[in-house]
Amino acid sequence: MSNNLLRSFLGAVSSGILLTLCFPSILYPGYNLFQSLLIWIALVPLFWAIDHKSPIGSFLIGLLSGFLWFMGLLYWVADFSHGINSLYISNWLLLSLYSALFVGLFGFLANFLINSGWSDILVLPTVWVLWEFLRSMFTFGHPWGFLAHTLHNRLFLLPPATTTGLFGLSYLIVIVNALVFKGVKRIFLGPNHPPTLSEYLNLRPVYSFNKPFLLSLNLILALLIGLSYSGKASPAPVSRHKIKVAVIQGNRDTQQEWDEDYKTQTLSTFLKLTDSALAENPELVIWPESAFPGILTSHEDYLRAEMVFDYVQKNRINLILPSDEREYQKDRARYYNTIFYITHSGELSRYRKIRLVPFGEYVPRLFSLTHDKAIQQPFSEDYEFGRELTLFNINGVVFNCLICYEDATENLYRKFIKKGSQFVIVSANDSWGGRTALAYQRNAMTVFLAVQCRRYVIRANMRGITSIIGPSGKVINSLVPFQEDFLTAEIEPLEGLTFFAKYGHLFGWMITVLVLCMLVLSLWVRQRRESVSTNWKEELPPGPYGCSQF
Repeated sequence: MSNNLLRSFLGAVSSGILLTLCFPSILYPGYNLFQSLLIWIALVPLFWAIDHKSPIGSFLIGLLSGFLWFMGLLYWVADFSHGINSLYISNWLLLSLYSALFVGLFGFLANFLINSGWSDILVLPTVWVLWEFLRSMFTFGHPWGFLAHTLHNRLFLLPPATTTGLFGLSYLIVIVNALVFKGVKRIFLGPNHPPTLSEYLNLRPVYSFNKPFLLSLNLILALLIGLSYSGKASPAPVSRHKIKVAVIQGNRDTQQEWDEDYKTQTLSTFLKLTDSALAENPELVIWPESAFPGILTSHEDYLRAEMVFDYVQKNRINLILPSDEREYQKDRARYYNTIFYITHSGELSRYRKIRLVPFGEYVPRLFSLTHDKAIQQPFSEDYEFGRELTLFNINGVVFNCLICYEDATENLYRKFIKKGSQFVIVSANDSWGGRTALAYQRNAMTVFLAVQCRRYVIRANMRGITSIIGPSGKVINSLVPFQEDFLTAEIEPLEGLTFFAKYGHLFGWMITVLVLCMLVLSLWVRQRRESVSTNWKEELPPGPYGCSQF
């Protein structure tokens, strides 16, 4: 193996391992302060590996590094805690490969632009943020493993998320990695030599744009960060009235067979824990996803549903109750992943999940003939998509609920906030991930929901982590995973819109436009250079042997 190939391999593997260590992962499933420190240098080996490589070579290096990283990050998809399952293992490998493609594309595009004459200090952070931004969008978006997630417990670094979203923080992380890489390169290879005259003439159209592009981008970023720290983007409390909530963590394993005995035990567990929580007089009781053992609106589970309604009426509580829902339309049963809100007066309202998990809760039509769902359901049909942005009301305070994977879809969350939601409940069931890093990863991601729109976020999780997160991103209270327990806290309703709530991922779109401009300009310069070179050679007189003098 040549030294050049060995350097590329070691750089890709090193960054893959370092990035894995920066997150709760297979190497360390929990949180530690070392993670948020390591992220500032984790990309340096990858940058070293793709330096002076071809775009295709950089793509392969990025693909290898990303595959190792996401295998360690997403190992919970394989669900080894419930034995070896070939379907789950194939899903793990395919999802890791799909996510790694974006790291490979980062290497390809970054290398192409740098070789076209753009500054690596400009290219590396913008191209990385571009692929993170694109990876978060569309039906097959997978918003996992963003670099900003590693900063969830560094509260003093989180305010920029109120203006730039996650991607402003990711940009800062990558630009620091790029500066460290430049410093290391200078130490080992000496100062950069200026381009030769011919190189300068070829790249001059691109070189002239480096400084204005870089200065403009960083000036806008500095203004957005300054706005976030000024406090002008933070909403004010609605009133001095606070809402006392109780969140129940039932710790039931929903992966095992749900026979009648187990359903009865599950409902009894939640009622018993709720009895204990009522001693603290909460105004709102919150159960996690899959808490109701059955389909609330079905005839088969009528007795259990009646038991819950009677309990609510007897104790005069307001209850958030997630459950599957069945509805018949034109002689066809339709199923929804639903959150029911039962008030102490007996009123019932519902929110149906809008953002479903591809291949988990439904199979996209393109694949419907060849693929089965990766997550088991109590019925064979796909879930239907919800359509309405339902807001709930308690004593004049408006709030909304998100179900599981929806907490990773910030655009949906923003719609609720813009509609008037004053605090947010996330109902989740991560028990199918077993005793892995999944719950820790999800909780870290939820921190940014609270920060970006400055709202209290209540995360109710079947087996944990159950937590209450303040608008600054501070975890106010949480429960130890895999224990039956409950927590109570007072929630302060907030109103008003942050910059992010109003404009969304404006920074991400700005980065996209900037990279497209850089790409178009690079292609234009290359085409023009090749055209001039061809014409110049054709006009040269032939050499002594019938060939061009050059």
